[in-house]
Amino acid sequence: MSQSQESSSPRKAGDLNESVYNALKEMILSGRLRPGVRLVHQDLADQLSVSRTPVRESLERLYQEGYAGRRQRRGYFVAEVGASDVRDLYGTREALETYAFHVLAARGFTAEEVDELERINTEYASMFPASVNRARLKVDQTFHHTLASFTGNQHLCKMLAAVNEKIELKRRLDGYGLVVGNEPLEEHLAFVAATKSGKYAEAEEILRHHIREASVRLLKHLEENFAFNGDV
Repeated sequence: MSQSQESSSPRKAGDLNESVYNALKEMILSGRLRPGVRLVHQDLADQLSVSRTPVRESLERLYQEGYAGRRQRRGYFVAEVGASDVRDLYGTREALETYAFHVLAARGFTAEEVDELERINTEYASMFPASVNRARLKVDQTFHHTLASFTGNQHLCKMLAAVNEKIELKRRLDGYGLVVGNEPLEEHLAFVAATKSGKYAEAEEILRHHIREASVRLLKHLEENFAFNGDV
């Protein structure tokens, strides 16, 4: 992006703002911008070869969405990790996913839907038993987002995507190195097997356990490796 590309045209300005926002969010999610780092308008504008205006608007959006914090007279910074945030995010994720499952169970899963979940699980299985990394987390998210998408409820899907991005924000504090064994894969496989057999109560319990255990593992990992003792 170059400053010459910026335009007073509302459409072009909107496209540029979206591009800058996505670039900054990716820098945060990937760990290139670490927790607590100051987000200086001019430095970021120089990195992205844009003016300060789209950076300023993007930082405000990131602040509103929880990816950035803001301190009086000190400006913006990358959001810190808090234990209550992790618990709340996983609790919200559980509520959204179990609601989606209830909708699907009420009308029954199609053979095509089960096949799609099994296809994703095959890709997921190829990534074990290595430690958690971003690529594996993306496939895991795809499984859960695909499950939610079967409802056709776009509002639910957008909310779940936003929650999982926030969870990724918490994980990126070197949380990708978390070693969890084969439990997540086994839970995926058991969930699909129960769903395929029409054992929906069993499948829901597996789904709840899967999400809750992910929360416990992440909190324990952060506490043990990063002196993560409550809100920071």
